[in-house]
Amino acid sequence: GVTKVAAEKIINACHANSGLTTTILRLSNVYGLSSYTRRKTVVPKFVWQATNDQPLTIRADGKQQRNFVHVQDVIDAVIRCLKAPKKAVAGETLNIGGETRSVNQIAEIVIQEAKQKLGKEVQKVFTPLEPGEVYTHEFSYSYTKASQKIGYKLKHELSQGVSELFNYALNVEK
Repeated sequence: GVTKVAAEKIINACHANSGLTTTILRLSNVYGLSSYTRRKTVVPKFVWQATNDQPLTIRADGKQQRNFVHVQDVIDAVIRCLKAPKKAVAGETLNIGGETRSVNQIAEIVIQEAKQKLGKEVQKVFTPLEPGEVYTHEFSYSYTKASQKIGYKLKHELSQGVSELFNYALNVEK
């Protein structure tokens, strides 16, 4: 987090002091078919666990909320930003987000999808936080500014993205 803030400050200084046209896109938790398919973030991790007959491992109580955005919505935001009038986006910082859900809610979506696609029940296992891991109860993104500046809107629902990841795992990885 600290390095992200530092990078944003440097980028903003470049814009303010040299006239360089910059726009910062802050991405929430990206998931979907892409390089994110194999990452250890919660959505692909849960799908991988479910398709490999493992319980979904949830740290702490699973009530932590995060904002999740499909990779295709991120791509759409980048394209919209590139096509936007320079004066609309120059020097701006835009949050690119999606749905805010708890880890428990993500688990339930994966469990329902596993029941449909695999015909079996997937269990949840709660584990303690890793040493040094910070428990943040709620983290949400407002992408109102991105909607106003570049017309960004969420197009992909989390359940749709989970289904895509299941299809990928079942058809490609096995």
